[in-house]
Amino acid sequence: MVSSFRFLEDDYSAEVNDLEMINWQLEVEGTDFKEEIQLPYEMNENYDKNKLTVTSIIPTKNLYEPYLMIGSSQQAMKVYLAGELIYEFKSMLDSRNKTSGAIWRLVELPEDCYGKEIAISFVSSYKETAGIINRVYFGNKNDLMLILLDFYYYLEFMVLYMMPIFFYRYVFYSY
Repeated sequence: MVSSFRFLEDDYSAEVNDLEMINWQLEVEGTDFKEEIQLPYEMNENYDKNKLTVTSIIPTKNLYEPYLMIGSSQQAMKVYLAGELIYEFKSMLDSRNKTSGAIWRLVELPEDCYGKEIAISFVSSYKETAGIINRVYFGNKNDLMLILLDFYYYLEFMVLYMMPIFFYRYVFYSY
């Protein structure tokens, strides 16, 4: 999927592929497993409660207000920049007996993040989602929000345009 966004006030455009961080190093806690991977990635031998950590280097392109957008599904997550914890999303399973579902998290980065190592640790609540690591994007908040809008465009199309047709046709003409 390649989309292009144009901002009138900045006269700036970004390609989705330019924002996606693809190459990562994967480690599994408690094992000797270490592998170069590309995201998204699925590891078949993982178990729930195992900690998977992916590391990469933040691109050196200079952005105003840099962010990461990280996809996850029913996973607790910690984000480290140069070894320092900068973001944490705890599992809701322990406190509410529920999980977060499939969501995208926006993580604000400091202005001096460029060229530093980023590490993201995932712990899945369930075996079904264990070992799945979704895409990670790097960009400014506006670009990342537009990617989200692009992802959900088809869902919006179905809800706003197709559902009224369905209701009109099957509710009013069902007799």
